[in-house]
Amino acid sequence: MAGKGEYHARPVDRLKAGNGQGRLYHSLDLNEIHLALKRTGTLVYWTPETEIRSRNDLTTAGYWKYYDAVVVVRLAGQDCRFALEYERTPKAARQYLSVRQRIEQETSIAHFLYLMPNYDLLWFVADKLSECRRTVHFGLLKDFLQLTLALPVRRNGSPVSMTLTSVLTHGQVMARTGTLWKNIAV
Repeated sequence: MAGKGEYHARPVDRLKAGNGQGRLYHSLDLNEIHLALKRTGTLVYWTPETEIRSRNDLTTAGYWKYYDAVVVVRLAGQDCRFALEYERTPKAARQYLSVRQRIEQETSIAHFLYLMPNYDLLWFVADKLSECRRTVHFGLLKDFLQLTLALPVRRNGSPVSMTLTSVLTHGQVMARTGTLWKNIAV
């Protein structure tokens, strides 16, 4: 795997804390997400966390958060971009306030997708981000790997489910027509 991509050294103290194995599984699952998107033929660009960290730390053109990836897919002739977070394990509840604040400050991305391995974690994270002023969508990893962009997602504060494709293209259509769509920051 190291020969197929950019090498990124992790601080030794993070590995000593027992985070290495969890980080390995997280990376393998992200790789599966990336491959599932590639197989759809819609993937235009995948910006990995290592590149996001580099851009955030070394330039003024970064994002407000270290996303797991920023993804661009081509749907209905339009490039649709979203920030991807894969939450394999929960953070401490207090850390989600910082996550929420960073998402609310983001000006470069209109769509946020959180994938989780199970419903319990999905509901936990969705609850912690329910008060976010930006729309955040949530879905299950296993469903994404089977359905990719047809994944049913729910947004924070809503029980209604939509497909990821409709979320991404609806925002594009609304932005093109100049219509204000609730919770989409341009």
